[in-house]
Amino acid sequence: MKTRTLGTLALLFLVGCSSLPKAPAPETNLNNRTTAFHNMGNKSVSQMEFQKALTFYGKALSMHASVDDQAGVARSFLSMGQVFLCREDACGAERNFHSASLAAEGAQRSDLWIRAQCGLAKAQVLRRNFEDALDILMTAQVEGLPSDQRTQAVWWHDRGVVASKLEDWAQAQSSLQKALALNEGINNRQGIAGDCYSLAVVYQEQGNFRE
Repeated sequence: MKTRTLGTLALLFLVGCSSLPKAPAPETNLNNRTTAFHNMGNKSVSQMEFQKALTFYGKALSMHASVDDQAGVARSFLSMGQVFLCREDACGAERNFHSASLAAEGAQRSDLWIRAQCGLAKAQVLRRNFEDALDILMTAQVEGLPSDQRTQAVWWHDRGVVASKLEDWAQAQSSLQKALALNEGINNRQGIAGDCYSLAVVYQEQGNFRE
């Protein structure tokens, strides 16, 4: 049963709107290497080899830090935070998402900062602190969602998931449908799959099995 639970978590965090951030486009030898480590980390997560994934992301993190690439540092911490979520380790997730938030602020990347806040909210969901998770998401929205549709979709998806945990079914359905529309607009198949899965859960909880 534990293996099945971990497998479901790995699937959700890989295909959901909160999927692992893509590695930066390779432009130099260093970028080629960090990209390779990110990709190997993503592959390890998909295979539920979480410790191996952390090793790969950690190597990418060291390389980004060596050239003071704060955006790259933020991406690596985001990826590591997702691994801790898959392991259901709220403390580890919070630690990495907090570091991602600081690096994103340093890089002045609102998209990465919003993703870090969504990660912190997910850690609170793991702790079953649903109201705290909602507070984090709403504070992030007040700061302003970026124009990037993929990041907007991440926020709306997580807003919907938290609403479902609070049994606010109308808000959950509305938020997930907004996330789905955004992901369909950019043909983000992983995001679409995550949104449809979460909407199905909402419908099931309401006893509504319509498509």
